[in-house]
Amino acid sequence: MVMLREAYQDLRRMTEDVGPARTKDFLDNAFRKGHIKTSDFSIREAFEGLVPEGDKVLRAMERRKQSTGGYTLKEASGAVDTSAFSNITGQFLFTMTREKFELPEFLWPKLCNQQQTVFLDGERIPGIGGIGDKSEDIMEGDEYPMVGVNEEYVDRGKARKYGHIVPVSKEIIIADRTGLLMQFCSAGATWLGLNCEKRVLALATGVVNNYKRNGTATNTFLTSGAYVNTVSTNALYDWTNVQTARLAQRALTDPNTGEYINPGNCDVLIPPALEGTAYRVKTATQVEHVDNTAAATTIRTFSGNPVSLAGVLNNVYLSQYVKAATSSDSTWFGGDWKKAITRFYVWDITTEQAPNNSEAEFTRDIQLRFKTSMMDQIQMMEPRYLFKCTA
Repeated sequence: MVMLREAYQDLRRMTEDVGPARTKDFLDNAFRKGHIKTSDFSIREAFEGLVPEGDKVLRAMERRKQSTGGYTLKEASGAVDTSAFSNITGQFLFTMTREKFELPEFLWPKLCNQQQTVFLDGERIPGIGGIGDKSEDIMEGDEYPMVGVNEEYVDRGKARKYGHIVPVSKEIIIADRTGLLMQFCSAGATWLGLNCEKRVLALATGVVNNYKRNGTATNTFLTSGAYVNTVSTNALYDWTNVQTARLAQRALTDPNTGEYINPGNCDVLIPPALEGTAYRVKTATQVEHVDNTAAATTIRTFSGNPVSLAGVLNNVYLSQYVKAATSSDSTWFGGDWKKAITRFYVWDITTEQAPNNSEAEFTRDIQLRFKTSMMDQIQMMEPRYLFKCTA
């Protein structure tokens, strides 16, 4: 249900009593607890409730557009105060923007870690390799052996800025009665979320390769060379294919110490054609193993699902962009995505509002302007935590 004008008037009085900052905090808390939904918002009703005598102002604005005469937003005491309207509208739009940017159907928040950075033009991210198993059996009175650490680094690319500006004219405020305007204004955040989704999935599937360790650029998925994390002839059919991929991954070693890595969690990323197969593999309640089908006394072993019981396969993520990236209905990927990929952001998605009484308001009747932007870079940090399987 759309909020009533009286509710907006209460918000205006709160703004006057405690200030816009505390009112925004109140709204933010109400959004988080579900007391107010962004779908309840109507920009026309907000104007009527948040601007003193807003209904009269709107009617005067309507008459202005229907006649040849002009109308100035003035009262006896001075200019009409629209600051509360601007502040509250901005808070609604900010909440809508965040909701649209992180829609539940987007996979990118599940496939990458997120970390803030202050470096716009890229950076050399230092890391310290483990010392390895260098401890020795020390005789009484002997010195302990000296061991050192192996310095390593990963080069991160330049962060890029994405965003757009949405103008809200007086005509739009007059016409809006359903709250659809603010849904439109925040829809741009959906496209920013999709932009992030496509960039993360391009990196996750090896379409984009930006891994550069110690000055050497390497593709994410290799069949030979520094590491091998591509398993050929391993189409997804049953739990044994997951096991084959994990065994190949467990054979990889840390580039500094030579010790075997711990591959961590396993979440698979699949094209739509493998949806039924993947969920069957994950949710099967029983597995039958036939020892010898040729003998008269065939022995069969029944057990629970190995990949589910052992926690080997955690989540199944599906995206059409996997098919678009590989042109295959059978190629699939897996691993511990958040250990492998990091989204570095200079600033996360942000909604800013232009100041009141701007030149655009005077010359073009633009009452509000909202700018949504972000600046980030998606980086492959360690491809050894991922695997790729082909048919």
